Amino acid sequence: MKEIAVLILLVGLVGCTHKTNTNPEPVSITYAKTARDTTAALNGALKAAQEQYATECQSDASKPACGIINKAIAAHGALITATEAYCGFSDTSQPIDACKPVASAQAGLMSALDNAQQFLTQLKEVIH
Repeated sequence: MKEIAVLILLVGLVGCTHKTNTNPEPVSITYAKTARDTTAALNGALKAAQEQYATECQSDASKPACGIINKAIAAHGALITATEAYCGFSDTSQPIDACKPVASAQAGLMSALDNAQQFLTQLKEVIH
């Protein structure tokens, strides 16, 4: 139950789309922060889903919720990698404010954000 409350809070924080910039920060930093927040929200949703479906997915991984979880894990990893590439980081332990946007990696970041947000929506539908 606690994980679901955290998930709802995180999803609420990430609710704004990366295509709208009402923030005075440069768009490049806004993208990086949205990616960071989406990564955290997706991580919370994954933990809740994995906890809820652990037994079920271990016995039959072909169930729809298990497929969503597995694909969301891949999307989570892709978003982390895209954020690292976009910010020029060698790992994610650097603060997001240190992001030095790499223009050629922006399309990859946008794609990874879109995918991650789709999986957040799908995970919300299977978490009870």
